[in-house]
Amino acid sequence: MRESLKPRIEGPSGDAGQRMLDLVFRRFRQSGEWPEFDRIDRALYTKDVKSEDAVGQIPDGLLIGPDRNRWNHLPSPETRLELTLAGAIACSENLARPEVECAVLLTRLAAAVERSWSPTSERRDPFLQEGRALKLLRGSDSLRWPESVLEFIKREGGVMPKSFLDDYSAKTDRVELIRAGVLARAVALLSREPQFKGSGFGEEYGWELRFDREIRPFAQVATLGDYWRIRCDGLLLKNVAGMVAAVAPPPVHEAGELQEPDGSGVDSRWSVECALHETIVEAVADRYATGHFADAVQKAFQAVEYRVQNLIDSGEVGAKLMGNAFGGASPRLMVARAEGASQTSEQEGFRDLFRGAMAGLRNPRAHGPHYAEEEAEVLEMLAFASLLMRRLDLAEGTLGAEGSSVE
Repeated sequence: MRESLKPRIEGPSGDAGQRMLDLVFRRFRQSGEWPEFDRIDRALYTKDVKSEDAVGQIPDGLLIGPDRNRWNHLPSPETRLELTLAGAIACSENLARPEVECAVLLTRLAAAVERSWSPTSERRDPFLQEGRALKLLRGSDSLRWPESVLEFIKREGGVMPKSFLDDYSAKTDRVELIRAGVLARAVALLSREPQFKGSGFGEEYGWELRFDREIRPFAQVATLGDYWRIRCDGLLLKNVAGMVAAVAPPPVHEAGELQEPDGSGVDSRWSVECALHETIVEAVADRYATGHFADAVQKAFQAVEYRVQNLIDSGEVGAKLMGNAFGGASPRLMVARAEGASQTSEQEGFRDLFRGAMAGLRNPRAHGPHYAEEEAEVLEMLAFASLLMRRLDLAEGTLGAEGSSVE
């Protein structure tokens, strides 16, 4: 499911991580509650899977519970493991598709509610409750249950007791119960999405999903691809301001002279402002803006790695991937701009830069604890990642030209 999304959701890097994601969601679907770490840990252990390996293979933003600041990332036994919407999308074989597509449906429904909302003294921001959601879905011609939900209901309905088969009302109640369960799980996935303000549950009204005007861009969302594009565009606009401020030129006096911070000792003539490659900005803006600098650097070079993998259709990673992509007498990706005798030298130099980026910048931040990052150095590393990404633009253009000439 995640492969069709742009920007792409990065899934687990190994089988152990994939098993953990899938197991967490299956337990959630069975019980309606997020499972405790101890139960997941024991279930994985019976399959000879170490939770340390599994957690290390799951990228940030998919699983809530493990603490990235602890040396082994593992939470306490009673900690609930939760999947984000991205985590559900990253589950294997469309495991969570009914809940994910219901999340898209609920988002569009919430946008419709916000459009006609009238604030009151008791409730200024709009909200959507379970009963109203089901009523609106039953009475709407434009909002339809996703096909995946109907197929899921059919599968789950097939295991009803025989006594239900001849009892229409019992069968109807069973279908409504399954449908309500899918919606409730979709709400749990949405509660941490940026356009929502959380969720709640009451005995009288069931679940409640809260939101505000930030839901408006989703008014016409129809597919998961649409949803993810709108979501990422919104986050990018929201968070890139922090990056822009960090690389902004020094303030200027009214007289036109550059203003230096008192005691900084920094010569403003050597301050550099540059526009980062858009792919790097998409990958790191949210992490950078919230002060997760090590994560931002890691995400930047993971984006570089993923693009190289795609360009040469390879499952290799790290320095080995870069050596195979840029090395040899006939490199698979040509990133040198020079011609003639200097071309080989430049190509080999960039091969080593790509390899060094993996070994010296990405790997230390992907494995184990890492020292605190200095913001100025982080920006320099992001600029380096941007340079590598622009050279990949050059390589992709060359590949396209070669493909055209062959045809």
